[in-house]
Amino acid sequence: MSIKFVHCLPPRGGRDEMDYDRANELLDEMLANNGMWAEVPITHLYPTAENAPQDRLRSRARNFADRIRHSTVPIFSDYPCEAVSRGTKVYIRTNLNKRQLKEMEL
Repeated sequence: MSIKFVHCLPPRGGRDEMDYDRANELLDEMLANNGMWAEVPITHLYPTAENAPQDRLRSRARNFADRIRHSTVPIFSDYPCEAVSRGTKVYIRTNLNKRQLKEMEL
């Protein structure tokens, strides 16, 4: 019998896992550019979906934008965010007021 050992588990069948490092980098950039829309291909956040059909990518982008709007994506839920999808891209922005931005600097 041949046994194989791996460092990481493969994603569950039918599910793509979000790349949390990329999501954190995106959030940092969004906070640095508060109020501006970040145009993000959904495959940037879900690289395992790279070869998925276009209709699945559009659906993933739409669902992700909905989850951002409903504050159910943990990385983004601590900040006031807006999100919409256009095709396979998601447009996201943070909406912090001047007081909130100043508090973050401390």
